[in-house]
Amino acid sequence: GGGSITQPERGYHLEFVCGNENRAKAISQLLSRCEIENHLLVRRNAHIVYLKRGNQISSFLGLIGAVRAMMHYENILAQRNLHESVMRATNCDHNNMQRQVNAAQQQVAAIKKIMKTQKTSLLTPSLWEIARLRLQNPDASLEQLGEMLKEPLSKSGVNNRLRRITAIAKSLYEE
Repeated sequence: GGGSITQPERGYHLEFVCGNENRAKAISQLLSRCEIENHLLVRRNAHIVYLKRGNQISSFLGLIGAVRAMMHYENILAQRNLHESVMRATNCDHNNMQRQVNAAQQQVAAIKKIMKTQKTSLLTPSLWEIARLRLQNPDASLEQLGEMLKEPLSKSGVNNRLRRITAIAKSLYEE
């Protein structure tokens, strides 16, 4: 036999280089019977059978009795999966935080616009209450702002009021 397997840190790829199409098809069929997903291609007159998924490569290593190699491979897969999960969660948290900061900045700018144009009379008492809280607490979440109100309000309710304030400021800008 002949072929190669990439180091799992660099990606998932195992391939068999076969001298003829019949041998490649036989290997492919054997792998398929063992429920190992594989693909065929021709590269420079050689027929290639390859695997591209980490769990399929690990299964193959176990199937051929390369238990130490399989364990090493699975450890690297687990580390990589953990790292990817942590990165996904971190990116998600960062993006949510960034959206929250941007929204708060836009809300503060809208409130200041209304105050600058001396049109605070356009704000109902409930809108003015949330506007004052947003100015005093620019880093607070919507949930936190809702809890600070005299009559606590849900996150959705706070967001609705702040959207109305932003719409009022936008209408002033258009005038």
